[in-house]
Amino acid sequence: MALSAIEPLKYECGWVNSILVLRDNLKEINFVIKQSQEHGVIDKEHKCGHCDNKCQLDSKRWVWRCQKKVAIGKQKAKKCNYSVAVFKGGWLSQAKVKAGDNLFFSGVYLDKIFTYEFIRREIGWTNNTISDWCNFIREVLENYCEVVRKPIGGPGKTVEIDESKFGKRKYNKGRTVDGQWVFGGICRETREFFAEPVLTRDREPLLAIIKIYVFPGTTIISDCWKAYYYLGIEGFDHQTVNHTYNFVDPETGAHTNTIERQWRSYKEWLPKFGRKKYHFRGYLARFYFLSRWKSLIDRYHHFMLAMAALYPPTN
Repeated sequence: MALSAIEPLKYECGWVNSILVLRDNLKEINFVIKQSQEHGVIDKEHKCGHCDNKCQLDSKRWVWRCQKKVAIGKQKAKKCNYSVAVFKGGWLSQAKVKAGDNLFFSGVYLDKIFTYEFIRREIGWTNNTISDWCNFIREVLENYCEVVRKPIGGPGKTVEIDESKFGKRKYNKGRTVDGQWVFGGICRETREFFAEPVLTRDREPLLAIIKIYVFPGTTIISDCWKAYYYLGIEGFDHQTVNHTYNFVDPETGAHTNTIERQWRSYKEWLPKFGRKKYHFRGYLARFYFLSRWKSLIDRYHHFMLAMAALYPPTN
């Protein structure tokens, strides 16, 4: 079954059936090879490093192997027997897991319903293995965001900005005792957005992020946090709403409801347990990627392209 057949199943039968179709496809070596070659994860062909002959793919051992017979002096011709790993320099170059299991895990991770329990049940990985591959995937997604992201807003457009504390309460009650500050913004007209973890909410780091992610001439709406006071002289049309008194400014109609809703969506996609501050950029990159590509087939396709871009084969 072709990978494109997954898409209708996603809507007719639900997430589990569609991802299990992917699992069944990835049990077929030829399917794994075809998908990996089409997305640039492995080369479509490879020339022998000894005799420049076109190698054949040994799918059982995942190596390119030269079968050409070569005569050496008066000796009887023997096979060149040159070989090199298919994934050399690529995504699975140092992996000790099956290629099909890895690609299946990647497909599962690209959905909100991803859980350790599901992976343990379906492919038998340990928690440590799952954690390691989560880190590898987040690395790919972070690189993807750096490549595709562009400034938002512009003249005639409005961007709401805000900072939010992503934290948890001890015993789920009382004041927030630990967490990570995240600064972000969203364009009302295009729904394009950005989010960056920050150490402090001081003027300098926030202004530096705004200059990277927001076009000059944009109308920026924020609350009355003091770090935003100088946006008006930095090339932006700055409006504020004082949340001490109103959620919507009674005179200008300014509000930050859009970015507030975005924060709720971000927090729904965060891991429920075991969150680490140093992984927050990866958590945010995952949310950005999954928000950009809504269907499983699109996510899987673009993730494999991003994987190949970051870890190209070096054969």
